[in-house]
Amino acid sequence: INAMNECLLPCLRKQAAIDAWHVFCGHSIVPSSIPASIPASIHPPFRSVPFQAQAQAAAVDISERAQRDVYSMDGWAAQCGVQKSDGYQLTSDDGIDFGVMTNVDLPAGSPVVFVPSTVVLSSSKVYEEYGPAMLGEAEGRLMQGGLQSQLPLFRLFVKILVEYSQGQNSPYFHYLNAMPRRYNNGASMTFQSRDRDRGGNRRRFRGERQRVRRARRPRGISPPYIPRRSHQPLPSLCDTRIPRRILSRHLLQDDG
Repeated sequence: INAMNECLLPCLRKQAAIDAWHVFCGHSIVPSSIPASIPASIHPPFRSVPFQAQAQAAAVDISERAQRDVYSMDGWAAQCGVQKSDGYQLTSDDGIDFGVMTNVDLPAGSPVVFVPSTVVLSSSKVYEEYGPAMLGEAEGRLMQGGLQSQLPLFRLFVKILVEYSQGQNSPYFHYLNAMPRRYNNGASMTFQSRDRDRGGNRRRFRGERQRVRRARRPRGISPPYIPRRSHQPLPSLCDTRIPRRILSRHLLQDDG
């Protein structure tokens, strides 16, 4: 996946990241278990199919012009046990960008949304779901490359990509289908999107991306050398690209 080159490699450096992903893709994926708080009635039943075959299932439309189904996600969240404060409501002026507001006064510091732990994705839950039988060899490749500290991040990337590949069969479909597809700030744009820009902002976008990369890079570490072969396309999950920020916004470096 091209998103792996653009998003995962800056975090999970070296050829070990590519090798680990290829190893994981060789397994058959057991469909995601249904969290206790997610009613079975809100999504189709699962069936065990090889990982590569799941890519042919109806996938989340991640094209830039795809309509965000935020209100279905709101209903899904309520059925999953997400609680909202009095007066909570979603707002949007254009159906693309959404915000949250309340129509009642709330004291400072009041909780606005409560999300149960059963809905939250974490690297520890991913490891419990897939186990050493599926992750062990892939994580071994990462450890051989000196990337032990990035194992939690790798597990979360794996989980997000698998859920995207399951499309409507994923219990997180309504959540994924509500994610933004397009970001207009330079740090979030792919090189192709930047090159298509007609507003004369390419230099500004390039500078913004460079500042973000410098901020993410640990001090005293030079940019890693990545062999040319690591730039070869990875196996596709959805036969399309997953925007980098759609992946990044789901992930946490540490369990939480």
